[in-house]
Amino acid sequence: GLFDRRALLAVREELASLQRTFKETDLFKVYQTGDLANLDPADPRHAAALPRTMALRSALYSSEFRAWVRQLTGCTELTDQTDCSCNVYGGGGHLLCHDDVIGSRCVSYILYLSRPDEAWEAAHGGALELYEMQEAAEGLPQPCAAPSASLAPEFGSMVLFAVQPGRSFHSVGEVLSADEPRLSVSGWFHAAAPPPGADETASLSQLQAVAKASREP
Repeated sequence: GLFDRRALLAVREELASLQRTFKETDLFKVYQTGDLANLDPADPRHAAALPRTMALRSALYSSEFRAWVRQLTGCTELTDQTDCSCNVYGGGGHLLCHDDVIGSRCVSYILYLSRPDEAWEAAHGGALELYEMQEAAEGLPQPCAAPSASLAPEFGSMVLFAVQPGRSFHSVGEVLSADEPRLSVSGWFHAAAPPPGADETASLSQLQAVAKASREP
């Protein structure tokens, strides 16, 4: 099955062989592989090195699993577009608060592969942080200053949430352990079109509007 422990351990081992690129911006600090959509079962190198990873990808984006995601979240119909990567947050790694709205993203997911033999400790940091909303003076909702819930990245657990412009705010707390990286396969299920309100209320759209206004005389 999708959450079979032995299969996930094999995926974890395979992903350790992939090249990871360090990425750092004002928003995040993380090591990331390329898009796992680019793995080709017909390529003998991929087939030999990453069979469990490709099987996991196929299961995640199968019509059966997408139907289950749609039933769980109440979202619109999902396409078969594959969009996922492996993300590794080492010591100091983090992801600041944002709503994930880009293009036709519809449902976000994170499948954790961290620390398989022991429970993740709060002292290690790296929790997924979720935010409730409050009304801003300008009338648009904004996330509260502090998260309302935190979820530990336990091995074999999976988080899914609907991508909602200006509402689905979340972050990854700073990883405080130098020896326990936060490892996951994460990505998005896509709809045929961007979600309603993406042009007006998404955090990226608001930031772009502010930047544009600051450049105007």
